[in-house]
Amino acid sequence: MDEDEKQRLVDSVAEAHLSVAEVLSKLRRQLSPKAPALKAAVKAERELFQLKRQLQQLDLDEAIRPGPLAEVTRGGKPVDLDELRKRPD
Repeated sequence: MDEDEKQRLVDSVAEAHLSVAEVLSKLRRQLSPKAPALKAAVKAERELFQLKRQLQQLDLDEAIRPGPLAEVTRGGKPVDLDELRKRPD
């Protein structure tokens, strides 16, 4: 991911956040605070806000570095990857 792609993602999430915030505002005027739809909208608005912040703070240099691969297991026991690559004749 490059800086332009990151900014496009931030912009998309920001647009979604504004839309959900607008819906939330309308629901607050029409529903009681205990209404499930209102609670879902509050949660969605909060999560989109957090996602936007996380994307803005994302360090691309760290995000690109791949971590170690997970250990391959079969039946709960580690498997040697070289054995998986070999084909029986």
